[in-house]
Amino acid sequence: MNAPFPSLSVVIPCRDEEPGLPGLASALRPWREIPHLEILFVDDGSRDGTREKAQAHFPSARILVHPEPLGLGAALRTGTLAASGELVAWFDADASYDPALLPRMVDILLEKGADAVLASPWHPEGGSQGVPWRRALPSKAISRVYRLLGPGRLYTYTGLFRVHRRDLLLRALPLRQGFPGVTESLLRFLLLGGKVLEVPAVLHSRKAGSSKMRILQVAGGHLELLGALLLGKLAPAGRNQEKSETPCADH
Repeated sequence: MNAPFPSLSVVIPCRDEEPGLPGLASALRPWREIPHLEILFVDDGSRDGTREKAQAHFPSARILVHPEPLGLGAALRTGTLAASGELVAWFDADASYDPALLPRMVDILLEKGADAVLASPWHPEGGSQGVPWRRALPSKAISRVYRLLGPGRLYTYTGLFRVHRRDLLLRALPLRQGFPGVTESLLRFLLLGGKVLEVPAVLHSRKAGSSKMRILQVAGGHLELLGALLLGKLAPAGRNQEKSETPCADH
């Protein structure tokens, strides 16, 4: 890493991820070398031992808890509002991307003067391995639609693994609580004029646990989001977005 490394918060949303947390702890070993690192888990209403297992494997992490499941977008919002770093990264609890990409993504953000950098499997130099078609195909198709009709001309609009400058992200938090909130936040970020760069990445299949994504529900959410974008109803909110009424406990 060439530039001084800023303080960094990583938000990891999770729901019923107890089986995969030992593997996640192993996968995140490269992060031990990252200075000024804060890890925040957001347990989105898990019914298994996710909270306890996360605390056992990540004793220095903060564990934020939604008493009931609220959705991926809500979990990202909760974690971001609680983060203290100059930069805020989002990372999948299923470790479907190589965690070792994170320091490189931060370096690119700093060196290129970007506001966000995202891991992009649908970049021409990216790809996927072992990912079921029912997950990969809709993600790729949705991203192509947003690339054609939305801001940014990016290759991937649905990827969660991203690092952002916190001050701008706070103005682009997702208002939609489910999976489309990931894309909604990126669109808001771009509409604010944020410079977003992509890093080619490989999307892997999860090794433990099960996906919480429901394809028809997510597709309907993206249709609604795309309609809001095309009708000009996705204008970014002001800094009052930072106020949240999401019920959450800090453990």
